[in-house]
Amino acid sequence: MNRRAFVTGLGPVLAAPLAAEAESPAGRIPRVGLLSDEALTDEAAAGEPAFRKGLEAIGYVQGQNIVVERRLAEWNSDRLPALASELVKLKVDIIVAIGTGAAQAAANATKSVPIVFTRVADPVALGLVPNLARPGGNITGLAVNTTEIAAKRLELLLQAVPGLRRIGIVWDPSFPPAQIELRRTQEPTRSLRVELHICSPCETSASSRRRSRR
Repeated sequence: MNRRAFVTGLGPVLAAPLAAEAESPAGRIPRVGLLSDEALTDEAAAGEPAFRKGLEAIGYVQGQNIVVERRLAEWNSDRLPALASELVKLKVDIIVAIGTGAAQAAANATKSVPIVFTRVADPVALGLVPNLARPGGNITGLAVNTTEIAAKRLELLLQAVPGLRRIGIVWDPSFPPAQIELRRTQEPTRSLRVELHICSPCETSASSRRRSRR
């Protein structure tokens, strides 16, 4: 499923909390907070066209019967906690968090405002929800199963390239789902008889800086 279809799928997930909000005093327009690490310069930032389409599918049109407060971190995840707090102060009725960092920031910012997340790998392992069947609390959403298929990808690679024994992996240790995926990729290496060579661009850059100072 591509990102457009995935974000469009948020529409049905939002239906219940927005329907509850529709029962509030007449004349009050529901306000949705949209939080993402993406950039304003991205024409389809935060999958917004698909997001609008999903809202329209359940009867909500921006500027008519719903207000969307968009907060994008411009690819600087350090900004997400402040942006999430800003949405809470605006008293939005619900926060849509797109991406792992946005979901974590929103979860840390409020325990009362409903949060719907998407594009999050393994929300259980990340501590966002206790389990997928009954997420509980004020947070729910759509998860991607990249961590679940981490070991399977390794198996498929070995099927595609028979006899492969040394595999290089480039990963970002600052991204929480990457840590989970790496661990699950490492688990079957002994039974598959392969050797992983793990490299992080962050570590490579640090090593280069150390060498340059010598």
